[in-house]
Amino acid sequence: MVSIAATLVGAVFYFGEGRNLNAQKFSDVAKETDHIVPHLLNGINELVHDTEYLSGLPQIKKYMGTENGDLRGHYRNELRPFFATFLSIKKQYINVRMIDSNRNMIEFEGDRPASKAKSIDEDDIPSEGEASAGADESQPQEKASVNFKFNDYPGKKTYLSDVHLLHHDLIGSGKRMAIMDAIHSVYDGERRVGILVITLNMGSEFAELQQEVHKNPYAELYITNERGDYLVHPDKMMTFGFEDNKKFKMQEDFAKTAFFYLYPKDQKDLTFDPHFIQSEQVMNLVKVPFDASEPSRFLVVGIMLKFDQVLQQFKSIRTRSVLLAGVLVICILFSTRFFYRRLARNLNAITLAAEKYSDGAGELDLLINSNDEIGVLAATFSGMVHQINERTKRLVKSEEQSRIAKEFAEKANQQKTTLLKNLRQQKSELERISKEKDDLLAVVSHDLKNPLAVIEASLKILMEDAKAAPNTSAEKLDLMRRAQNSSKFALNLITDLLDLARLEGGIKLNYEIFMFNKVVAEATDSLLLKAKEKNISIQASVPNDLKINADYGRILQVINNIVGNAIKFTPNNGKIVINATLDQMKQAKPMLKITMSDTGIGIPKDMLARVFDKYQQVRQKDRETGTGLGLTICKNICEQHHGSITVQSEEGKGSTFIVTLPQALDMAQTAEGMSRASAVQSILIVDDDVDVTTLLMSRLKKYNYNVLCAKNGLEAIGLCQKVLPDLVLLDLEMPIMNGIETLRRLRSIHNAQKLPIIIHSNKITPENIELFRPDANDYIQKPAKMNDLLAKIQQHISSPKTAPIFETNAPAKILLIDDSDDIFALFQIFLKKTPHKLQYASSAEAGLELLGHNAFDIVFMDLNLPGMNGLEATEKLKKMAHEGLSHIRVALLTATHPDQIRDAALKAGVDMVLEKKLSKEKVLDYIEQLMAIEG
Repeated sequence: MVSIAATLVGAVFYFGEGRNLNAQKFSDVAKETDHIVPHLLNGINELVHDTEYLSGLPQIKKYMGTENGDLRGHYRNELRPFFATFLSIKKQYINVRMIDSNRNMIEFEGDRPASKAKSIDEDDIPSEGEASAGADESQPQEKASVNFKFNDYPGKKTYLSDVHLLHHDLIGSGKRMAIMDAIHSVYDGERRVGILVITLNMGSEFAELQQEVHKNPYAELYITNERGDYLVHPDKMMTFGFEDNKKFKMQEDFAKTAFFYLYPKDQKDLTFDPHFIQSEQVMNLVKVPFDASEPSRFLVVGIMLKFDQVLQQFKSIRTRSVLLAGVLVICILFSTRFFYRRLARNLNAITLAAEKYSDGAGELDLLINSNDEIGVLAATFSGMVHQINERTKRLVKSEEQSRIAKEFAEKANQQKTTLLKNLRQQKSELERISKEKDDLLAVVSHDLKNPLAVIEASLKILMEDAKAAPNTSAEKLDLMRRAQNSSKFALNLITDLLDLARLEGGIKLNYEIFMFNKVVAEATDSLLLKAKEKNISIQASVPNDLKINADYGRILQVINNIVGNAIKFTPNNGKIVINATLDQMKQAKPMLKITMSDTGIGIPKDMLARVFDKYQQVRQKDRETGTGLGLTICKNICEQHHGSITVQSEEGKGSTFIVTLPQALDMAQTAEGMSRASAVQSILIVDDDVDVTTLLMSRLKKYNYNVLCAKNGLEAIGLCQKVLPDLVLLDLEMPIMNGIETLRRLRSIHNAQKLPIIIHSNKITPENIELFRPDANDYIQKPAKMNDLLAKIQQHISSPKTAPIFETNAPAKILLIDDSDDIFALFQIFLKKTPHKLQYASSAEAGLELLGHNAFDIVFMDLNLPGMNGLEATEKLKKMAHEGLSHIRVALLTATHPDQIRDAALKAGVDMVLEKKLSKEKVLDYIEQLMAIEG
């Protein structure tokens, strides 16, 4: 058997070696080609990149775009040192040419001496850096009437020429150079001012490839164009023969390569073995697409190995190997016979033991004491049998443990299922409790705040009448005062509890940018009467240009609470000081620091740490005047704004509350800035694209327009309700409220004569035009040229407003829809002795019935109506108005905080959301504001 095996190995080695070498070289030539292809592409890709880079340089655009000869000469002098440096670094480039639209050309060349210039006919391989050196010191001259088709290179892309030859003046011998041109159009804005041409010395590129290929002494390099013409051939006479009308083609030398050129998209590479090309050589061809914009343009790179020379070297090696194999076969035969008998005895013993073990024997004891491989094999076999027995025992034990673990896992899975079921039940219970809590808050808001508000307003009216009556006793007035204070205390307590519940549950803040001095002024104005009663002066020091990005209503609530407490606990003739500064020292972002100090009774030291806790009062008697929730609410509001509130106080010497809030100085100008006395016309840009708004703002300000920006429709409506701009530029696609909805909403507030609105969008289509045509004054496609946009603006804009737009003192026909007769009674008292007319409905259905048969100007509608609620009724009312009913202003009355339902109310069409803390002055003011809204 050993003899037969040795003979077969020798035969396979002898007869198969040639075929193995053939296959090996077949693989090597493909790897050799793949290795050099990137060298060729790197040079072409760098040429494309440099051409695109130079075409975008401003100084090149200036040179080509100017018609002034002196200025053109100035730009040319600027370009000269740049290209001298560029060509000294990029030694592979022969020259750079710039051709303007009048076919005038300027050419920049590197200094390439004739002795070192690389041509396609040279035999030597140049060393690195030999191709070019230095920069041409001669002044570049313009050449007129260049034979160049300017329109052959449209668009902003790079055009690559085929590889061709060039006779260059710098080469004294006149030898030919292989080159490739890259052409790119130069644009100044949208105007094409010329083209740029860079010429690459492909001879250097080909020389590097030849140098790489010649590392293998048996390899030869071939390069052709897509037609099969030789660009590089081992025979120099055949290189670029097609330029001399000589037909040296790859297809003619190797006929079977013809289909490789005929079908460029079907096959990317091809390898020919010696049998295929009928020679003792191996060839590999690879298509190299060099133009990314036109994949059908390619070069073909091929490497051919002289296989017969390699095979000749191997014949002597094969002869020696065969002789050595024969000697080894003879030695193996003699050795095998000698050891066979000794080995067979012990092997038979192992075989017999293995048969016994397979028949079921438990333990085996092999008595083989030899130290050779058979002894090791016997010991190993015995150890293996022992290990199998041990593992079998462990496997049985493991199966028992697995069974126990499986039972435990099933039990755990059952417990998990039970736990999940319990969790679902608990979640359902929590949801039920949460709903009950919300229902309770609604009940408290509606069923407790409504009667308390009625009681307080009624007692106020009774006290005013009682004070006017001559026979009212002081005891009755005191009882009324106590009753009014108690109802007011209870109403404030309920309001604070509901407000705190909303804050702790997490509310959505309505962020807006506003001048901080405005909110301080509003807070101090509302508390001025209380301060005057105790002769307390309120001093505010707030910079006029300080802006903040926050919830206006909530910040007003914080200042009202703290200053109100200060008035309450400051003796007569005291002083309250409000300061606001910008703190930029400790924070990464600027923070607004507000300090509110008073000369009141102060806070004991042991209460400072608990003053912001719920229901905490500094003194027991303070419970008569407050709920102990005001400062807790202030703390929650500050933390919701990512700010803080702290207090410093000394008993008997007053207190200082310090509030810090995030500050936004880089936001767009706010609506308050629009109200300053100025003759500058104002434009509101409504667009969520920050880049667009920034660009328009900077350009419009140059034309002396005052610019205001809004990111969405809701923000735009809020700004227009405060101060009306002179013109609105409105985008169609925005978050929260799109352009069509914003346009209709603005038009329901301001008519076309008072507020010009121009649609400025890139989504203007015939369908969209039909949607916004009834309400918009004009439209222009975005992005628009500035001159066109200015023409549109100047066509529609009028001079700034100096007088109110609306008539606000006309009598109004009012419908109150509320399920509380007490509220109706209060409205009757409020509107007594006014020109306004009031009617009442106790349900939404009854109110809609009245609206169908009577004309009303204003509807005050309760949110929590039985059956159909206020939002649903408003939607139906607005639908009736759309179908022909005259425009009606809707004010929604709610016992909750207005911010909680403002978004839903605006979506339903509500004009104003009011909290049910009503007084005669507030109701008359609301009527005046609502009458100012035009239909």
